Amino acid sequence: MLAINTHHPKRRPDKSAGRRAIPPNPPSVVEPLTAETLAGRRSIILFRRRLRRLARPAYVNTDASWRDGIAGIAYESGAMGRRVELVSCGSNSRAEYQALLMAMGDAERCLTGPVCFRIDSTTVVNLQGRTPELLEPQEAITALLARHPEWLLELITRQGNKVANGLARRPFLYPDKNDWLISSSALHQKTQ
Repeated sequence: MLAINTHHPKRRPDKSAGRRAIPPNPPSVVEPLTAETLAGRRSIILFRRRLRRLARPAYVNTDASWRDGIAGIAYESGAMGRRVELVSCGSNSRAEYQALLMAMGDAERCLTGPVCFRIDSTTVVNLQGRTPELLEPQEAITALLARHPEWLLELITRQGNKVANGLARRPFLYPDKNDWLISSSALHQKTQ
């Protein structure tokens, strides 16, 4: 049996002759719900939720801390975890580029869909700095961005990047501790 819905939320009674009354809408018919109808609606709802989830970018914060030719480079991401490394670099800009390249390489291996790389260095976000030392990482980043058009670079404040900044500075702040060697990255699991 079909149920008829006669209630309309916008319909108000005509209280004055001078006002125009809202024309009545025809009653909507409520169809009976069968198991097939419910299953079809559920699959559509789940598909739309999955699309929304995939459309949201994964965020990856990167940073570097450079001192006397050695840099602590790091990234922090909800999707990939954290990773910290010590590398040899000639400048702070090169260290920032290395941190971004490390994060992009790991994202290429573990993430699909849009990824937003958050960086607090204007030089890296704008791919500036035309020294011979920086040309190689700039070309590598440009090639990765061309391969993944859904990826983007975003400039954020240092305050907004404090987790990645703290990770990058950790080897210099606590040189006696080697816990920074252990990362929680999806690619670099903790080993005992």
